[in-house]
Formats: sequence, C-alpha cells, structure tokens
Amino acid sequence: MRTHANESRYRRIMAGADVKVSSQTATRMLQALSAAGWGCHQIAAEIGGHGHHISELRAGNQDLVKQSTASRITAFFRAREGSPNTGHGAKRARAWAMKQRWHTAHCWDDIVTDRHPKCRDQCFGVRDIDEKIRALNAKGMPDTKIAQALDRTCSNITFRRRAMGIPAVRKATA
Repeated sequence: MRTHANESRYRRIMAGADVKVSSQTATRMLQALSAAGWGCHQIAAEIGGHGHHISELRAGNQDLVKQSTASRITAFFRAREGSPNTGHGAKRARAWAMKQRWHTAHCWDDIVTDRHPKCRDQCFGVRDIDEKIRALNAKGMPDTKIAQALDRTCSNITFRRRAMGIPAVRKATA
C-alpha cells in the first residue's frame, strides 16, 4: 500500500533529489578545505547544512551522501579552492587537519588533476612541518615564534617538537 509520504519520496528519487552517491570525493574535499582553514560550521553555514553532519562526513564516517549535498560541497570547494581561510577558526581548522594528516587540494591528484607549481611551499605535510620546526629550533627560536612563522598553534608546534625529541629553546633572561 502506497502512502502519500512514500509517493512523495518516490517522486523525489525519480527526480534525482534523494539519490545517494559515494562520499569519498566529498570527504576528501572537506578534508582539503579543513587543511586550508575552513571549519565544519563555516562550511555548513555556506552550503546549508549542519556542522555535525559535515564533521561526520569529513571524518569519513559516512559511506554515502545525498547527491545534492555532494554537489553543494563540490561547488563550495571549487569556489574556494585556491583561497585559504584567514578568518575566525582558521588556525584551529588547520591544526586539526594537520593532526589528522590531511593535506590541501594541491597535494591530491584525485581532486585537482593538474599539479600546482608551488605545491611544496603551500602544502604543509607532516614531514615539511617537521623539517621547518627542526631548522627554526636550531636557530634558537622558541615555540611561540615558530608557531607565528608557520601560522600554526603553539600547542601544535610543541607537540611536533616533542614527538621529534627536540628540546625546547629557553628564552634568554637578562
């Protein structure tokens, strides 16, 4: 027996509104946006969704996503592909992406097919960050100054430095 709700859902499915697609591309795009400083709540506000849903999708906890949601994520991603976020929450989003080892779109062949010429300078992979922390620490720079230089949080720099076994630089007292 068909009800009105079932009939309405059937019409939406036939029109392509509720079709579910693989979430892999949307997940990778959301991870790349996080690496560029875009938080889940900012993305959700722009595409018309909920921050928790975007967070779950970004973490890879959903296998399927509605075609309409995937299309809105793709449009948001394409519009902001080359522009990192410098607004509220950008440092936090970048620090979270770095902790999760997510990279910007320039580092991923399956999102952007042409390699960006400045990929090494713009994509802060874990090894690149470690090298820069090691070099700046060797110059006698404290964690706070390293964090400012690399546009990261101080706690992130401290965590990476400790993981590499590098001692902290003490401030000179006069």
